[in-house]
Amino acid sequence: MKITSKIYHYTDRVISPLLDRLVSEEDVSKRMEVEKKFFESENSMDYTITTLGAIHDRASSMVSHLSLMLGVCLFLMPGEILESGSVFERIIILIDAFVYIFLVLLTVRCLKSIGLDQDYQSREMYLKFAHAELVFKYRIMEVVNSFTIVATVVLVLALLFGLIPY
Repeated sequence: MKITSKIYHYTDRVISPLLDRLVSEEDVSKRMEVEKKFFESENSMDYTITTLGAIHDRASSMVSHLSLMLGVCLFLMPGEILESGSVFERIIILIDAFVYIFLVLLTVRCLKSIGLDQDYQSREMYLKFAHAELVFKYRIMEVVNSFTIVATVVLVLALLFGLIPY
């Protein structure tokens, strides 16, 4: 097994238990099968390629947003704003920074390419693997999107309340 395959294998082993607690694999898989039926093309490969592309684009955009938010947290940590702020504000920003780091790592996992990662013996084998990968990536993006909203709202509120004099 190549080192890149090992990295994905062990990363997925760490991520999977978290995803299992937060987003149902079975529900997402069923929803994708239903969605595939409503897709304009009769070709399931078109659905797979389009959906993979959409998830990849969402993940790319989310990495940019999360990186900016992480940069804000890291900028604020030693800054003047925190020096005058409360311990509570400092803790919020520190927790947010760790949440953003974790979310970036999850999101980067969604950028994994499939198709060229191994040899598929048949179209059916490829579609089966692609479906499993789509479900996995979609579950990751559900978690990332939800926690990004919460982390961003918490950070903004902490900063707004930090600007209000006591």
